[in-house]
Amino acid sequence: MSLSQLPRELRDTIYDYYTSENGGYYFDPREGKLRTLCGDKIDLSLMYTCKSFAAEMRGVPFRNNTIHFTTSPSPDRYNRDYRHFGHLLERLYAIKIMTLSQARPFITDEIARKTIQSFPHFATLIRHLRTSKAEECGLHEQLGRSVEWGSAPSVHHDAIAELLSMVAQNPAFGQAIREELFDHGCEIRDGQDVLSLYSLRPKPWCAPNAHEIQTMVQHMPSYRHPSIDERVRDQTRYSVSAASLASEFLSTLTQRSRSSIRHLELHELHASFAYSECHARALIPFVIENPKLKIVRRVDLWNNVLASQHLRDFEWRRYICSKGRTPIGDMDADEVTRTLALWLTEALALEPAGMPPKTFSLAFQGEKDSMQPIFDILLEDASWQAALEKFPGKEIGSVDELERSGTGYRGFSSYFFDELPELMRHIINGTAPVTFDYCSGLVWDVRNILTMNNTCHGMADWNKKWRSLRYRKVTPSLPHTWQTILENYVCKDEEARSM
Repeated sequence: MSLSQLPRELRDTIYDYYTSENGGYYFDPREGKLRTLCGDKIDLSLMYTCKSFAAEMRGVPFRNNTIHFTTSPSPDRYNRDYRHFGHLLERLYAIKIMTLSQARPFITDEIARKTIQSFPHFATLIRHLRTSKAEECGLHEQLGRSVEWGSAPSVHHDAIAELLSMVAQNPAFGQAIREELFDHGCEIRDGQDVLSLYSLRPKPWCAPNAHEIQTMVQHMPSYRHPSIDERVRDQTRYSVSAASLASEFLSTLTQRSRSSIRHLELHELHASFAYSECHARALIPFVIENPKLKIVRRVDLWNNVLASQHLRDFEWRRYICSKGRTPIGDMDADEVTRTLALWLTEALALEPAGMPPKTFSLAFQGEKDSMQPIFDILLEDASWQAALEKFPGKEIGSVDELERSGTGYRGFSSYFFDELPELMRHIINGTAPVTFDYCSGLVWDVRNILTMNNTCHGMADWNKKWRSLRYRKVTPSLPHTWQTILENYVCKDEEARSM
């Protein structure tokens, strides 16, 4: 009896068995194709034996196999352009934040209304800009601290871009920012429309081509002095994020093919270009299109999340302090939660941005002995923030500390982001879209923390007490060290030059 003579139910069972690969499918970024776990080509020859089999098997391989994407060293087609894109993106965000205070006189009621309608969290910052004195809005760095203003970094960037794109329609704003940019070492080329840079709205997860890179360069001001930071980062080996690769691959498929996919796993093993913590946003349209799709983003806690932050210090030491390679110190404990907050807030921002509920999860992974110490710091910071919300003295501080910032006690280093305490409760109870491998904890008692700090009279005292908990270093579990983790990011040409 031939296969075609078997009952359809039995043929379907055979199709499932035939197409199921141990470990699923893996994306090969250099070829842009899917492979088996062993790197072999996927055998679908049965589908091509006759049209009826092909019709019956349509979509079966994708339904039966999880598709895996892993961070990849920049392929040749990404190398120079994509690295340059990362630099340009950081510079563009910095310029927009730098000139945000100059937008104050040009924010009309209509502009404010439209911006707040799209980004409700931005109401506090707009009110701060419109009602505060100029010198109180001059803290560029503080204006860019998204979590203080109640949003994930990528959402904050979008809100600023939306606001400034409307303000930039007023020619008078152009002259105001020319002076601001000049004071910060930027040059506007002859004939350049300075306001055109506010039309730039690049998506961090989209790899640009050379033409798109050049367009960004033409719209942006140049610096009067060479950028040491850019030269430093050109010697660091970053990867393309798994989320970015997945988005690019899915966009090459037909809608019919995408609708058959059931599971994606993104393995973010290494630090990547261009604010990789927000790259899962690229997948929202595909999940809306295919509600049966489930995505798990697995992120290496030490080699990616913590390493990406510590790389900044590593780069600085290599070039600024000693002009070469040098041992890197351990990470300060007070950097841990602030670094994780980038990933946590971006994960929480996905559903409000359109990601269907219960379709995405974020899993922090690592070696067993190295996970719990980081989780304990995160949990302790969450408990202190929960207590801070009930601290009677949280609004007591100097004018410079509380009023100038526009965010009050949220501007202090012992505050991280609004949802942190609630999120950690859900993580402990196993009801959050975020997990930490090998980690456990107990819900805290706010009263104990308040009693322990009953001598604090204001935010200065509270912050000092919190900092006393963080006067220690964070180190990887042996045999790993920060040196062995971060030296993997040093490009080979730099290794040779600095030996």
